[in-house]
Amino acid sequence: MSERCVVRQPDVVWYDTPEAIQDAFIGGIAQLAGVAGDEMQWGGETEDGSDVEFTAADMLHSFRTMGMWGFCDGKRVHIWHVAHIPASDLVWLLAHEIAHLWHADAPDIAAEEEAGAELVAEIAAAAFNVVCRRLNIWRC
Repeated sequence: MSERCVVRQPDVVWYDTPEAIQDAFIGGIAQLAGVAGDEMQWGGETEDGSDVEFTAADMLHSFRTMGMWGFCDGKRVHIWHVAHIPASDLVWLLAHEIAHLWHADAPDIAAEEEAGAELVAEIAAAAFNVVCRRLNIWRC
């Protein structure tokens, strides 16, 4: 029997506006790069594998379109969401970001299939508990 995978309860920083979470995200990266945040160009890959470039304004537009966004700085999870977000969307976002946080703590365990399944269960439980507290649901 394998050792139980344990995911620590995350520290979550909640943001009231998409601009606030963008400032927190870009500010840290811009400071490391030594440039102003609004001067930075971003890049990524689309679902079909095409390269894409975008600006901070494009990023902010996508946050608003999604109604939520988050990132992990390796120590904490940072989340912004619209006021009336479906609980399932918030759980998904938190689980995604908590996975990044957990992966920073123990990057080698995801390679084991059973441990990976345990990880998913632990992450979902941690995210669900955070959502219950955030939405003031007493019986989860």
